[in-house]
Amino acid sequence: MRLHEDLKLIDENSLEDAYDEIGITSIYNRILVSDIIQITAKAFGIRPSAVKGPKRVKELVIPRHVAMWLVRKHTNLSFPDIGKHFGGRDHASIQYACKKIQHLIDDRDEGIQSTIQVIEQEFLIPSQHVVEDYRDLSAVTVTF
Repeated sequence: MRLHEDLKLIDENSLEDAYDEIGITSIYNRILVSDIIQITAKAFGIRPSAVKGPKRVKELVIPRHVAMWLVRKHTNLSFPDIGKHFGGRDHASIQYACKKIQHLIDDRDEGIQSTIQVIEQEFLIPSQHVVEDYRDLSAVTVTF
């Protein structure tokens, strides 16, 4: 058997899922989309699945838009890539959400500003599970 037959192609989502399974919230201090979704959902008192889900009620749309805006701000993902994390939404939906939240911030909406600040503090503060350096992964075994 050849070596290349044993290797598996791992996409970013698979790797992110693997890190989540073993309790690593970030690698190289990188912020994960799943962290943003989970913390945003917690801040608004809803389930993470509701943030990614299809319902369009106001109680879910605002948290979803905030999460999309935070993902855009704190990652280098494109609009289409962000959409994949939010139920397969298209790039135009992500652009609209980001513009809407930015407009609220620009208009000095104190509720949105303070909520975003609380959420950012939650995922920007290093946790005890953060992997600071690739050498820290030497003791971690990931199986697929």
